[in-house]
Amino acid sequence: MKDRQTTFDRIRALVRGIQFAMLTTESPGGLRSRPMTTLSTDEDGDLWFFVSLRSDVAMEVSQNPHVNLAYSEPDEKKFVSITGRAMIVLDADRKKALWNPMARAWFGGPEDPDLGLIKVSVREAEYWDGVTNQMVSLFEPAMAGVH
Repeated sequence: MKDRQTTFDRIRALVRGIQFAMLTTESPGGLRSRPMTTLSTDEDGDLWFFVSLRSDVAMEVSQNPHVNLAYSEPDEKKFVSITGRAMIVLDADRKKALWNPMARAWFGGPEDPDLGLIKVSVREAEYWDGVTNQMVSLFEPAMAGVH
């Protein structure tokens, strides 16, 4: 797919309805994965997640922004792998806009001083095509640097 917006639209469609992604970061001891709830995929194709600013994942993203997101919906034969660059964001307006009642289990509200956001900018993405039984790349390395 050569058109950037078409690629982001395809990624958005593939992950729509998959509530959790496994976010993989690099820790001092090696790779670590944990489930994260995808809050939004914005117009730039960036994916957004809430994070505790005191958490290991926040520290790991701050030290090494290279991450992977794995989405899986076996009943629909949807399997997506996204490689990207993560960053911690403290935008109060965006936290309010993305706030939802489920987040109250971890945070007091959008003004909670421990609440941060992880923004993942997509660099590469691929998905399993159940019809052809092979991986399909949505980004080529040359396109991955554009953002």
